[in-house]
Amino acid sequence: MANYRQDPVVVHDPLNPHLVYLGVQVLEFVHRNLPLLRNLIVHLYGFNYLPILPEPVLLPGWDTLWNQLVSFNLADESAKVSLVARIFHISQHPISVTESTSLHSLHRFIGGDSLRWETIGNVLMLANCDLLHIHYRDLAGADPRQREPPVLRSEFQQVTEVFTQLTRALPYNRFLLAYHQSDDSGQSLHSSFAEIVSATYTAGFHRIIPLAGGRLSFVPQWRRRIFSMVYTMDKKLATFLDRPPLVTRQYCDMEAPADVNISDSDATGMRSEGISFDALGFTIGGKSSPITFIRLRFLLAIIKEEILELQLGTNKSTIPEKTPQILDRLDALWQSCPSYMKYTSDMWQMPLGCAETLTHLYNYLDFLHCRFLTLRLAQHDTSQECSHLLIVVAQEVLSTLLVLNEERDRVREVTTDLAPIFLPYGLPSAEILLSEMLRYGSSAVGNRDMYPSLSHAKALRNLTVYVSCLSWVSPRGTRNSSCCKKAQARLEQLLDRILDPISTVGDVAPENAGLGSDRMEWGYAPFV
Repeated sequence: MANYRQDPVVVHDPLNPHLVYLGVQVLEFVHRNLPLLRNLIVHLYGFNYLPILPEPVLLPGWDTLWNQLVSFNLADESAKVSLVARIFHISQHPISVTESTSLHSLHRFIGGDSLRWETIGNVLMLANCDLLHIHYRDLAGADPRQREPPVLRSEFQQVTEVFTQLTRALPYNRFLLAYHQSDDSGQSLHSSFAEIVSATYTAGFHRIIPLAGGRLSFVPQWRRRIFSMVYTMDKKLATFLDRPPLVTRQYCDMEAPADVNISDSDATGMRSEGISFDALGFTIGGKSSPITFIRLRFLLAIIKEEILELQLGTNKSTIPEKTPQILDRLDALWQSCPSYMKYTSDMWQMPLGCAETLTHLYNYLDFLHCRFLTLRLAQHDTSQECSHLLIVVAQEVLSTLLVLNEERDRVREVTTDLAPIFLPYGLPSAEILLSEMLRYGSSAVGNRDMYPSLSHAKALRNLTVYVSCLSWVSPRGTRNSSCCKKAQARLEQLLDRILDPISTVGDVAPENAGLGSDRMEWGYAPFV
């Protein structure tokens, strides 16, 4: 991310020998791994995912970014020290970014003779992003030295730790590592993300700076996109960690980023002439792109914050009034968004990439999960049996997830770990269905009066297949695999109690089962 920090930069003069030592280590790593770094970043940009540094800023002039390293002599200690000192000197001065700065100008500010630690850190961060989910086969093709994935990840972790000591400019990098290797309580994940939130507020990304003439320009929209990504991730973590969000809409401008792709075709770096937008601000007649997905997730996250206020807040008296309003807003948002953004199972037969289809599927699951949480709140408040609508949503979540079982070969080409989808979304739905079947007997879900259009047989079939999927959705030997095994064993126990109640008398009720996802590794995927 470009340097928007307002805090003063410490000048190291003369340069601390320890900082020189750390800087040399980082430069040596980058020099040795430039081809790998480029391949990882190209692979990352191939997904419908928008990193902090947009592709037009980083990739077109990749070689010129590193021209000081091209002739870097690893054996010349004085040359290495000199380059480290030069980068420190340049990095001590903020980039002169204005609201009208173009992509081309920004590229010159961050690389070449103006190479900065922030640029190096962002490249390492993007490569780390890709390493967390890249398929083993693609990783083998990306690394000219053909290192094993554990070896590569170890090397990247070491250089990340060195860079963290070198500069605190990239809290996002530390957050990614905590996101991938969070402890059981989620404390490291939560505290690491808090640093990002603090940096977002400090940089002023939560506010919109009006432009003369209302034109779209690169820098303001870039800032909006960064804020949208942070805000959306905040709501995801708050939901799954069951903690209050760190970014609240009362203190932020909540305008969503424009559904316009970044280019360098005019002076401002963005072009919107001749583009028509619908009532939600999506491009009419367009197609899905990284910013389109981010815009939709952001709009869903705004509603999710209202759900969190009811779920985690102390004023429960407003639940009966607000839950119907939230459901209406969710339905209106989903019905109004462009047809090309709405997931259907037919997409697997369309000429779409698997990663794009997974992204659509994830967005649909997120929408369903918002409905699920809202309906569950209403059900808890009235202290009545699970409503028909909640059962319908739970069934739809499982049915949507189970398509991945049919497409598992294609899915494994994109990501090797689907636990971050199967556990957070699937377990609550499975628990609701099992709870109702156990509470009211095996005929409850098949009762046409209580649950019209749903069958006991379909519910059992979906639950059985879902349980079997937990044996393959996460690689063996990982913490997620262990979580899946525990959840699988527990769900099998509950299913056995439904299918053979006489032989399983005395088992623990599902309310005490602890079927949460608090001990899982959240990992990283471009569609999450």
